[in-house]
Order: sequence, then C-alpha cells, then structure tokens
Amino acid sequence: MGKKRTKRRQSHGSAWHWKQTDAWYAILPEAKKRVPLLDESGNRIRGKDNREAAIVALARMKVNWGTEGTEHGSVGSGDWIVARVCSEYLQYCDKGVAKGTLSKGHRDNSASWLNDLCKYCGALPVSQLKKGHITS
Repeated sequence: MGKKRTKRRQSHGSAWHWKQTDAWYAILPEAKKRVPLLDESGNRIRGKDNREAAIVALARMKVNWGTEGTEHGSVGSGDWIVARVCSEYLQYCDKGVAKGTLSKGHRDNSASWLNDLCKYCGALPVSQLKKGHITS
C-alpha cells in the first residue's frame, strides 16, 4: 500500500508557493497555465512568508480577469465563439488559395465541415467546447 497523503492540495484559482523558484503562482482558469503573482510595482512575490501579499495580488488579478481581454487568453472584446473561429479559419483558407499555398478543394471541404459545426454549436464559447461536441 502507498503512503497516505498528509496534506491536501489547494484548489485551482488559489495562490501557491513554488519552492523551486521561491515565488508565488496561481493557475488561470481559461488557459490552465501557471502565472506568477506580482506585487503593485510589477515584481514577483517571493518568499514563503509572503502569503498575505500573494493572496492580495491574486485578488487584484481576479478583478482584472474580466476587463483585460488580450492578456489572459481571450482576444478582442469578450470570449471567442466557435462561429468566429470558423470564420477566421475560412478567411485564412481564402488567403491561402489566393497565394497558391492551399488548394481550393481543402477550402471547400473545410467550409462544408465548419458550417455543420456552426449549425450545431456556433454560439458556444470556445472555452466551453468539448471533445464530445465534435464527431468525425
């Protein structure tokens, strides 16, 4: 039998100290990646005893998650929806056909498949898209 864990891990969205770098981090909910917590002057919060400063920095960051579009994963005004991504990809294909780097058949096949996807879940935010929404 394995050894019982004596300490429970913290939930996502909380501040945590990484001993290797001696700095405080949090995980962004959209991107699911580690982000260092910064004090008001933009310096990383270091030292295990600076937990209170890390919690304040995380609270400041959470307030800004909804207002800072491009810095935390979403582009432009608000979240990207499936239909917008499909539209952007078709524009990319059109440019590729014009340059001669993509075939017209690829663009037409993509358009057919993407139109079906948009009928099914075009208004869904990309962050909520799951593997089950797409079947081959």
